[in-house]
Amino acid sequence: RSAQLRPQTQPPFAPVGPPQRSQAPTLCDLAAVFAPARRKNRSQVAQGRGVVVHRHGRMPALSTGARRTLRVEARQRHGEGMHLDLTPLPAVFLAAEASAAGVDARRLRTAVAATTAVRLGRGVYADAARWPTDRFERHRLMALAAQRAVQGSVLSHVSAALAHQLPNPMGDLPRPAVTVDDRLRSRSPGSWMTLYRGELTTGHIESNGAVRRTVASRTVLDCVRHLSTGDGLAVADAAIRAGKTTVDAVRDLREFQRRWPGAQKGDLMLAQVDARREGWLESWSADAFRRMELPRWIPQVNVYDAHDRFLGRVDGYWPDFGVAAEADGRGKYLGDVDPSLDRSPDAVAQRVLEAGEREVGLRACGLGLVRWTTKEITTAQLVVGARWRAEVARTDPRGIRATLICSCCNAPLTSCDLGAVYSASGR
Repeated sequence: RSAQLRPQTQPPFAPVGPPQRSQAPTLCDLAAVFAPARRKNRSQVAQGRGVVVHRHGRMPALSTGARRTLRVEARQRHGEGMHLDLTPLPAVFLAAEASAAGVDARRLRTAVAATTAVRLGRGVYADAARWPTDRFERHRLMALAAQRAVQGSVLSHVSAALAHQLPNPMGDLPRPAVTVDDRLRSRSPGSWMTLYRGELTTGHIESNGAVRRTVASRTVLDCVRHLSTGDGLAVADAAIRAGKTTVDAVRDLREFQRRWPGAQKGDLMLAQVDARREGWLESWSADAFRRMELPRWIPQVNVYDAHDRFLGRVDGYWPDFGVAAEADGRGKYLGDVDPSLDRSPDAVAQRVLEAGEREVGLRACGLGLVRWTTKEITTAQLVVGARWRAEVARTDPRGIRATLICSCCNAPLTSCDLGAVYSASGR
Protein backbone atom coordinates (compact mmCIF):
# COMPACT_ATOMS: atom_id res chain seq x y z
CA ARG A 1 0.00 0.00 0.00
CA SER A 2 2.88 2.36 0.82
CA ALA A 3 4.32 1.58 -2.55
CA GLN A 4 1.13 2.65 -4.20
CA LEU A 5 1.27 6.07 -2.49
CA ARG A 6 4.88 6.58 -3.52
CA PRO A 7 5.11 9.00 -6.49
CA GLN A 8 5.92 7.35 -9.76
CA THR A 9 9.30 8.04 -11.17
CA GLN A 10 8.60 7.18 -14.76
CA PRO A 11 7.98 10.09 -17.13
CA PRO A 12 4.39 10.98 -17.92
CA PHE A 13 4.82 9.94 -21.50
CA ALA A 14 6.48 6.58 -20.90
CA PRO A 15 5.47 4.04 -23.51
CA VAL A 16 3.04 1.43 -22.30
CA GLY A 17 2.55 -1.91 -23.98
CA PRO A 18 4.21 -2.97 -27.14
CA PRO A 19 6.55 -0.51 -28.75
CA GLN A 20 4.99 1.99 -31.09
CA ARG A 21 6.29 3.37 -34.33
CA SER A 22 6.45 6.89 -32.90
CA GLN A 23 7.20 8.03 -29.34
CA ALA A 24 5.28 11.34 -29.72
CA PRO A 25 2.43 11.82 -27.20
CA THR A 26 -1.08 11.34 -28.48
CA LEU A 27 -4.15 13.43 -27.70
CA CYS A 28 -5.33 10.83 -25.21
CA ASP A 29 -2.03 11.06 -23.37
CA LEU A 30 -2.25 14.85 -23.19
CA ALA A 31 -5.82 14.68 -21.89
CA ALA A 32 -4.83 12.18 -19.20
CA VAL A 33 -2.04 14.47 -18.00
CA PHE A 34 -3.83 17.83 -18.00
CA ALA A 35 -7.31 16.73 -16.93
CA PRO A 36 -6.46 16.49 -13.17
CA ALA A 37 -4.88 19.91 -13.19
CA ARG A 38 -7.79 21.36 -15.08
CA ARG A 39 -10.28 19.85 -12.62
CA LYS A 40 -8.19 21.16 -9.73
CA ASN A 41 -8.03 24.71 -11.08
CA ARG A 42 -11.74 24.73 -11.85
CA SER A 43 -12.50 23.44 -8.38
CA GLN A 44 -10.39 26.15 -6.77
CA VAL A 45 -12.05 28.88 -8.83
CA ALA A 46 -15.46 27.44 -8.14
CA GLN A 47 -14.83 27.31 -4.41
CA GLY A 48 -13.86 30.95 -4.48
CA ARG A 49 -17.22 31.77 -6.07
CA GLY A 50 -19.25 29.58 -3.78
CA VAL A 51 -19.78 26.89 -6.40
CA VAL A 52 -19.74 23.20 -5.54
CA VAL A 53 -18.22 21.00 -8.24
CA HIS A 54 -19.40 17.42 -8.57
CA ARG A 55 -17.02 14.59 -7.98
CA HIS A 56 -16.44 13.97 -11.67
CA GLY A 57 -15.75 17.66 -12.38
CA ARG A 58 -18.89 18.09 -14.47
CA MET A 59 -22.27 19.82 -14.17
CA PRO A 60 -21.30 22.62 -11.75
CA ALA A 61 -24.11 23.49 -9.36
CA LEU A 62 -24.68 26.57 -7.20
CA SER A 63 -24.62 26.29 -3.47
CA THR A 64 -27.60 27.40 -1.41
CA GLY A 65 -25.95 30.64 -0.43
CA ALA A 66 -24.94 31.43 -4.01
CA ARG A 67 -28.47 30.77 -5.28
CA ARG A 68 -29.87 33.04 -2.58
CA THR A 69 -27.44 35.81 -3.57
CA LEU A 70 -28.35 35.50 -7.24
CA ARG A 71 -32.05 35.66 -6.44
CA VAL A 72 -31.54 38.86 -4.46
CA GLU A 73 -29.54 40.40 -7.29
CA ALA A 74 -32.20 39.40 -9.84
CA ARG A 75 -34.91 41.01 -7.71
CA GLN A 76 -32.86 44.18 -7.51
CA ARG A 77 -32.32 44.29 -11.28
CA HIS A 78 -35.99 43.57 -11.86
CA GLY A 79 -36.92 46.33 -9.45
CA GLU A 80 -34.61 48.74 -11.27
CA GLY A 81 -36.42 47.95 -14.52
CA MET A 82 -39.86 48.28 -12.99
CA HIS A 83 -39.07 51.59 -11.33
CA LEU A 84 -36.84 53.01 -14.05
CA ASP A 85 -37.60 56.70 -14.48
CA LEU A 86 -37.96 57.45 -18.19
CA THR A 87 -39.63 60.84 -17.84
CA PRO A 88 -36.44 62.81 -18.69
CA LEU A 89 -36.48 61.08 -22.09
CA PRO A 90 -38.96 61.67 -24.93
CA ALA A 91 -41.97 59.38 -25.12
CA VAL A 92 -40.21 57.58 -27.99
CA PHE A 93 -36.45 57.68 -27.49
CA LEU A 94 -33.33 56.26 -29.05
CA ALA A 95 -30.86 53.97 -27.33
CA ALA A 96 -28.19 56.65 -27.72
CA GLU A 97 -30.43 59.17 -25.95
CA ALA A 98 -31.04 56.69 -23.13
CA SER A 99 -27.31 56.05 -22.77
CA ALA A 100 -26.66 59.80 -22.56
CA ALA A 101 -29.23 59.97 -19.76
CA GLY A 102 -27.49 57.22 -17.80
CA VAL A 103 -29.66 54.28 -18.85
CA ASP A 104 -27.38 51.60 -20.24
CA ALA A 105 -28.33 48.68 -22.48
CA ARG A 106 -28.68 46.24 -19.55
CA ARG A 107 -31.18 48.42 -17.75
CA LEU A 108 -33.09 48.93 -21.00
CA ARG A 109 -33.38 45.17 -21.49
CA THR A 110 -34.57 44.81 -17.93
CA ALA A 111 -37.13 47.59 -18.42
CA VAL A 112 -38.44 45.90 -21.56
CA ALA A 113 -38.74 42.58 -19.70
CA ALA A 114 -40.62 44.36 -16.91
CA THR A 115 -42.92 46.10 -19.50
CA THR A 116 -41.72 49.48 -18.29
CA ALA A 117 -40.41 50.21 -21.78
CA VAL A 118 -41.50 49.00 -25.22
CA ARG A 119 -38.98 48.05 -27.86
CA LEU A 120 -40.20 49.41 -31.21
CA GLY A 121 -37.23 48.48 -33.37
CA ARG A 122 -33.48 48.38 -33.46
CA GLY A 123 -32.26 51.11 -31.16
CA VAL A 124 -35.67 52.75 -30.57
CA TYR A 125 -37.86 52.40 -27.48
CA ALA A 126 -40.98 53.93 -25.98
CA ASP A 127 -41.98 54.73 -22.44
CA ALA A 128 -44.87 52.34 -21.78
CA ALA A 129 -46.59 54.88 -19.54
CA ARG A 130 -46.61 57.49 -22.34
CA TRP A 131 -47.06 55.18 -25.33
CA PRO A 132 -50.44 56.23 -26.81
CA THR A 133 -53.14 53.95 -28.18
CA ASP A 134 -53.99 56.22 -31.12
CA ARG A 135 -52.11 55.06 -34.23
CA PHE A 136 -51.70 58.58 -35.61
CA GLU A 137 -50.11 59.80 -32.39
CA ARG A 138 -47.82 56.77 -32.37
CA HIS A 139 -46.74 57.54 -35.91
CA ARG A 140 -46.07 61.17 -34.97
CA LEU A 141 -43.85 60.21 -32.03
CA MET A 142 -41.91 57.67 -34.06
CA ALA A 143 -41.47 60.20 -36.87
CA LEU A 144 -39.93 62.68 -34.43
CA ALA A 145 -37.55 59.95 -33.23
CA ALA A 146 -36.62 59.18 -36.84
CA GLN A 147 -35.84 62.84 -37.43
CA ARG A 148 -33.54 62.88 -34.40
CA ALA A 149 -31.88 59.63 -35.49
CA VAL A 150 -30.79 60.98 -38.89
CA GLN A 151 -28.89 64.24 -38.66
CA GLY A 152 -30.09 66.93 -41.05
CA SER A 153 -33.30 65.12 -41.98
CA VAL A 154 -36.84 66.48 -42.18
CA LEU A 155 -40.25 64.82 -41.99
CA SER A 156 -41.51 64.00 -45.47
CA HIS A 157 -44.07 62.01 -47.43
CA VAL A 158 -46.89 60.58 -45.26
CA SER A 159 -45.23 61.69 -42.01
CA ALA A 160 -45.15 65.29 -43.25
CA ALA A 161 -48.73 64.94 -44.56
CA LEU A 162 -49.94 63.89 -41.11
CA ALA A 163 -47.96 66.74 -39.58
CA HIS A 164 -49.87 69.07 -41.95
CA GLN A 165 -53.13 67.34 -40.87
CA LEU A 166 -53.70 65.93 -44.36
CA PRO A 167 -55.40 62.57 -45.08
CA ASN A 168 -53.53 59.35 -44.54
CA PRO A 169 -53.44 56.66 -47.25
CA MET A 170 -55.83 53.75 -47.29
CA GLY A 171 -54.97 50.87 -44.97
CA ASP A 172 -52.37 50.77 -42.24
CA LEU A 173 -50.08 53.71 -41.73
CA PRO A 174 -46.67 53.29 -43.35
CA ARG A 175 -43.41 53.54 -41.48
CA PRO A 176 -42.23 57.02 -40.46
CA ALA A 177 -40.47 58.75 -43.34
CA VAL A 178 -37.76 61.38 -43.36
CA THR A 179 -35.78 62.92 -46.22
CA VAL A 180 -32.15 63.97 -46.13
CA ASP A 181 -30.33 66.02 -48.74
CA ASP A 182 -28.57 63.72 -51.17
CA ARG A 183 -25.34 65.63 -50.66
CA LEU A 184 -25.13 64.48 -47.04
CA ARG A 185 -23.73 61.10 -46.09
CA SER A 186 -26.10 59.26 -43.80
CA ARG A 187 -27.64 55.85 -43.36
CA SER A 188 -30.92 54.51 -42.05
CA PRO A 189 -30.84 53.63 -38.34
CA GLY A 190 -33.17 50.65 -38.81
CA SER A 191 -36.10 49.08 -40.61
CA TRP A 192 -38.60 50.83 -38.33
CA MET A 193 -38.38 53.97 -40.50
CA THR A 194 -37.86 54.93 -44.15
CA LEU A 195 -35.06 57.22 -45.27
CA TYR A 196 -35.42 59.06 -48.60
CA ARG A 197 -32.72 61.04 -50.35
CA GLY A 198 -33.37 64.06 -52.54
CA GLU A 199 -32.50 67.65 -53.08
CA LEU A 200 -33.72 69.81 -50.21
CA THR A 201 -33.63 73.52 -50.87
CA THR A 202 -34.39 76.16 -48.28
CA GLY A 203 -37.79 76.86 -49.80
CA HIS A 204 -38.83 73.22 -49.40
CA ILE A 205 -38.35 73.10 -45.62
CA GLU A 206 -40.29 74.72 -42.81
CA SER A 207 -40.00 74.51 -39.04
CA ASN A 208 -42.80 74.23 -36.53
CA GLY A 209 -41.10 74.33 -33.18
CA ALA A 210 -38.75 71.37 -32.94
CA VAL A 211 -40.36 69.72 -35.97
CA ARG A 212 -38.71 70.22 -39.35
CA ARG A 213 -40.87 69.10 -42.26
CA THR A 214 -41.28 69.64 -45.97
CA VAL A 215 -43.64 72.42 -47.05
CA ALA A 216 -47.15 71.50 -48.15
CA SER A 217 -46.48 71.65 -51.90
CA ARG A 218 -43.40 69.40 -51.58
CA THR A 219 -45.35 67.07 -49.30
CA VAL A 220 -48.18 66.79 -51.82
CA LEU A 221 -45.88 65.84 -54.69
CA ASP A 222 -43.84 63.42 -52.57
CA CYS A 223 -47.05 61.63 -51.60
CA VAL A 224 -48.30 61.65 -55.19
CA ARG A 225 -45.07 60.08 -56.41
CA HIS A 226 -44.97 57.27 -53.84
CA LEU A 227 -48.63 56.55 -53.06
CA SER A 228 -51.45 55.29 -55.23
CA THR A 229 -53.08 57.82 -57.54
CA GLY A 230 -56.21 57.88 -55.38
CA ASP A 231 -54.35 58.50 -52.14
CA GLY A 232 -52.16 61.13 -53.78
CA LEU A 233 -55.20 62.95 -55.15
CA ALA A 234 -56.80 62.92 -51.69
CA VAL A 235 -53.70 64.56 -50.18
CA ALA A 236 -53.62 67.20 -52.94
CA ASP A 237 -57.33 68.03 -52.64
CA ALA A 238 -57.11 68.38 -48.86
CA ALA A 239 -53.97 70.57 -48.97
CA ILE A 240 -55.50 72.99 -51.46
CA ARG A 241 -58.88 72.99 -49.73
CA ALA A 242 -57.23 73.87 -46.39
CA GLY A 243 -55.26 76.71 -48.00
CA LYS A 244 -51.88 75.15 -47.21
CA THR A 245 -50.77 75.44 -50.84
CA THR A 246 -52.07 76.35 -54.29
CA VAL A 247 -52.33 74.59 -57.61
CA ASP A 248 -49.73 76.95 -59.08
CA ALA A 249 -47.24 76.15 -56.31
CA VAL A 250 -47.74 72.43 -56.84
CA ARG A 251 -47.34 72.85 -60.60
CA ASP A 252 -44.07 74.76 -60.15
CA LEU A 253 -42.69 72.08 -57.88
CA ARG A 254 -43.77 69.44 -60.38
CA GLU A 255 -41.48 71.13 -62.88
CA PHE A 256 -38.68 71.07 -60.29
CA GLN A 257 -39.12 67.29 -59.88
CA ARG A 258 -39.61 66.54 -63.57
CA ARG A 259 -36.79 63.95 -63.62
CA TRP A 260 -37.60 62.36 -60.27
CA PRO A 261 -39.04 58.82 -60.02
CA GLY A 262 -42.84 58.80 -60.28
CA ALA A 263 -43.06 62.44 -61.37
CA GLN A 264 -45.46 61.54 -64.18
CA LYS A 265 -48.13 60.74 -61.62
CA GLY A 266 -48.14 64.45 -60.75
CA ASP A 267 -49.65 65.22 -64.16
CA LEU A 268 -52.60 62.90 -63.45
CA MET A 269 -53.11 64.59 -60.09
CA LEU A 270 -52.99 68.11 -61.54
CA ALA A 271 -55.57 67.15 -64.18
CA GLN A 272 -58.04 66.00 -61.49
CA VAL A 273 -57.35 68.12 -58.42
CA ASP A 274 -60.43 69.90 -57.05
CA ALA A 275 -60.59 71.60 -53.67
CA ARG A 276 -64.37 71.21 -53.45
CA ARG A 277 -64.13 67.53 -52.53
CA GLU A 278 -64.63 67.16 -48.80
CA GLY A 279 -62.89 63.95 -47.88
CA TRP A 280 -60.59 61.11 -48.72
CA LEU A 281 -63.40 58.90 -50.06
CA GLU A 282 -64.61 61.49 -52.57
CA SER A 283 -61.10 62.07 -53.92
CA TRP A 284 -60.32 58.37 -54.09
CA SER A 285 -63.66 57.72 -55.82
CA ALA A 286 -62.97 60.43 -58.41
CA ASP A 287 -59.71 58.73 -59.35
CA ALA A 288 -61.46 55.34 -59.42
CA PHE A 289 -64.00 56.70 -61.95
CA ARG A 290 -61.08 57.95 -64.05
CA ARG A 291 -59.55 54.49 -64.04
CA MET A 292 -62.92 53.05 -65.11
CA GLU A 293 -62.99 55.64 -67.95
CA LEU A 294 -66.28 57.10 -66.73
CA PRO A 295 -67.19 60.81 -66.89
CA ARG A 296 -66.18 63.19 -64.14
CA TRP A 297 -68.71 64.72 -61.82
CA ILE A 298 -69.02 68.20 -60.36
CA PRO A 299 -68.26 67.94 -56.62
CA GLN A 300 -70.51 69.26 -53.86
CA VAL A 301 -73.69 70.52 -55.51
CA ASN A 302 -76.62 72.00 -53.58
CA VAL A 303 -80.05 70.79 -54.69
CA TYR A 304 -83.33 72.74 -54.33
CA ASP A 305 -86.75 71.42 -55.33
CA ALA A 306 -89.35 73.18 -57.49
CA HIS A 307 -90.57 75.15 -54.45
CA ASP A 308 -87.03 76.37 -53.73
CA ARG A 309 -86.70 74.16 -50.66
CA PHE A 310 -83.22 72.91 -49.84
CA LEU A 311 -83.04 69.14 -50.25
CA GLY A 312 -79.38 68.66 -49.47
CA ARG A 313 -75.88 68.72 -50.86
CA VAL A 314 -74.80 65.75 -52.94
CA ASP A 315 -71.17 64.66 -53.23
CA GLY A 316 -71.23 64.92 -57.01
CA TYR A 317 -73.43 65.53 -60.01
CA TRP A 318 -73.28 64.70 -63.73
CA PRO A 319 -75.16 67.51 -65.55
CA ASP A 320 -75.30 65.66 -68.85
CA PHE A 321 -76.99 62.63 -67.29
CA GLY A 322 -79.03 64.08 -64.42
CA VAL A 323 -77.45 61.67 -61.94
CA ALA A 324 -76.12 62.57 -58.49
CA ALA A 325 -73.33 60.78 -56.62
CA GLU A 326 -73.19 59.85 -52.94
CA ALA A 327 -70.03 58.36 -51.46
CA ASP A 328 -71.35 56.72 -48.31
CA GLY A 329 -68.37 56.20 -46.10
CA ARG A 330 -68.87 55.35 -42.46
CA GLY A 331 -66.99 58.50 -41.44
CA LYS A 332 -69.72 60.68 -42.92
CA TYR A 333 -72.26 59.32 -40.45
CA LEU A 334 -69.94 58.64 -37.52
CA GLY A 335 -68.58 62.20 -37.55
CA ASP A 336 -65.04 61.44 -38.74
CA VAL A 337 -65.29 63.86 -41.67
CA ASP A 338 -66.65 66.70 -39.53
CA PRO A 339 -65.32 66.44 -35.93
CA SER A 340 -67.84 69.05 -34.77
CA LEU A 341 -70.73 66.63 -35.30
CA ASP A 342 -72.31 64.79 -32.40
CA ARG A 343 -71.02 61.21 -32.33
CA SER A 344 -73.60 59.75 -29.97
CA PRO A 345 -75.56 56.70 -31.23
CA ASP A 346 -78.78 58.72 -31.49
CA ALA A 347 -77.08 61.40 -33.58
CA VAL A 348 -75.53 58.81 -35.89
CA ALA A 349 -78.91 57.11 -36.36
CA GLN A 350 -80.50 60.47 -37.09
CA ARG A 351 -77.95 61.21 -39.82
CA VAL A 352 -78.62 57.84 -41.44
CA LEU A 353 -82.37 58.53 -41.48
CA GLU A 354 -81.82 61.99 -42.94
CA ALA A 355 -79.73 60.45 -45.75
CA GLY A 356 -82.64 58.17 -46.63
CA GLU A 357 -85.10 61.06 -46.61
CA ARG A 358 -82.77 63.10 -48.81
CA GLU A 359 -82.65 60.30 -51.37
CA VAL A 360 -86.46 60.19 -51.49
CA GLY A 361 -86.58 63.95 -52.12
CA LEU A 362 -83.94 63.79 -54.85
CA ARG A 363 -85.70 61.00 -56.72
CA ALA A 364 -89.00 62.84 -56.42
CA CYS A 365 -87.42 65.70 -58.39
CA GLY A 366 -86.45 63.34 -61.20
CA LEU A 367 -82.79 63.04 -60.27
CA GLY A 368 -80.97 59.76 -60.47
CA LEU A 369 -78.77 58.72 -57.59
CA VAL A 370 -75.91 56.26 -57.42
CA ARG A 371 -74.36 55.37 -54.07
CA TRP A 372 -71.34 53.35 -53.04
CA THR A 373 -69.45 52.53 -49.90
CA THR A 374 -65.74 52.58 -49.19
CA LYS A 375 -65.49 48.81 -49.50
CA GLU A 376 -67.30 48.81 -52.86
CA ILE A 377 -65.24 51.52 -54.51
CA THR A 378 -61.95 50.02 -53.29
CA THR A 379 -62.63 46.32 -53.88
CA ALA A 380 -65.60 46.07 -56.28
CA GLN A 381 -65.26 48.94 -58.74
CA LEU A 382 -66.92 47.00 -61.56
CA VAL A 383 -70.06 46.74 -59.43
CA VAL A 384 -70.06 50.51 -58.90
CA GLY A 385 -69.53 51.10 -62.63
CA ALA A 386 -72.43 48.80 -63.54
CA ARG A 387 -74.64 50.55 -60.98
CA TRP A 388 -73.78 53.93 -62.47
CA ARG A 389 -74.59 52.80 -66.01
CA ALA A 390 -77.92 51.37 -64.88
CA GLU A 391 -78.83 54.64 -63.15
CA VAL A 392 -77.88 56.68 -66.21
CA ALA A 393 -80.02 54.43 -68.41
CA ARG A 394 -83.14 54.92 -66.29
CA THR A 395 -82.76 58.69 -65.71
CA ASP A 396 -84.04 61.31 -68.15
CA PRO A 397 -82.19 64.62 -67.56
CA ARG A 398 -84.96 66.52 -69.38
CA GLY A 399 -87.47 65.62 -66.66
CA ILE A 400 -85.52 67.08 -63.73
CA ARG A 401 -87.56 69.50 -61.62
CA ALA A 402 -84.81 70.87 -59.39
CA THR A 403 -82.37 73.74 -59.20
CA LEU A 404 -78.72 72.84 -58.82
CA ILE A 405 -76.33 75.36 -57.29
CA CYS A 406 -72.53 75.09 -57.24
CA SER A 407 -71.11 75.10 -53.72
CA CYS A 408 -67.96 77.04 -54.68
CA CYS A 409 -69.63 80.21 -55.99
CA ASN A 410 -73.28 79.74 -55.00
CA ALA A 411 -74.30 80.14 -58.66
CA PRO A 412 -76.29 77.79 -60.92
CA LEU A 413 -74.20 75.14 -62.61
CA THR A 414 -74.95 76.69 -65.99
CA SER A 415 -73.30 79.94 -64.78
CA CYS A 416 -70.36 78.44 -62.87
CA ASP A 417 -67.12 78.41 -64.84
CA LEU A 418 -65.94 75.16 -63.27
CA GLY A 419 -69.30 73.55 -63.89
CA ALA A 420 -69.22 74.57 -67.54
CA VAL A 421 -65.73 73.13 -67.93
CA TYR A 422 -66.79 69.84 -66.37
CA SER A 423 -69.88 69.61 -68.53
CA ALA A 424 -68.00 70.39 -71.74
CA SER A 425 -65.07 68.07 -71.09
CA GLY A 426 -67.18 65.09 -70.07
CA ARG A 427 -64.19 63.49 -68.37
